[in-house]
Amino acid sequence: MNLHPSIAPVEIGDLRPTQISLGMREVEERRAQWRERKGKDLEEFLARHVVPTVMGPKERHYLLDHHHLVRAMIDQGVKTIMVSVTADLSSLGDTSFWVVLDNRSLCHPYDGEGRRRDFKAIPKSIAKMEDDPFRSLAAELRRAGGFAKVPIPFSEFQ
Repeated sequence: MNLHPSIAPVEIGDLRPTQISLGMREVEERRAQWRERKGKDLEEFLARHVVPTVMGPKERHYLLDHHHLVRAMIDQGVKTIMVSVTADLSSLGDTSFWVVLDNRSLCHPYDGEGRRRDFKAIPKSIAKMEDDPFRSLAAELRRAGGFAKVPIPFSEFQ
């Protein structure tokens, strides 16, 4: 397993999610922020938002964070994005890959109603993730000062 992060451009549509759902209201908020940016501001925004991934089976990039932002960028027609590959788990088979992610709390196989699902329920495309209105509620609560954003994946589910 490679533990040395590397940064590379990736076709945004090729990114795979590590969770089943996201808050579409939060995606719309990100899209509105995106539309406000122009020229140099847009370039700086992209430079500040390198998305962390882990390399999985078949050399595919799996998102570890920023699912909402990536979905908004897909909806806005962005074709490529910079990713930071934090680990290379491509030598693992599908089952082992998901078990490793789960044991490291790097995936969230819960649906929009909070039910744990099989890893096969995680969509293969960011565009096919289901809406979870509670994710949007959590984002609003965080922005209102209800809790701090921390660098722990899926902490808002706690």
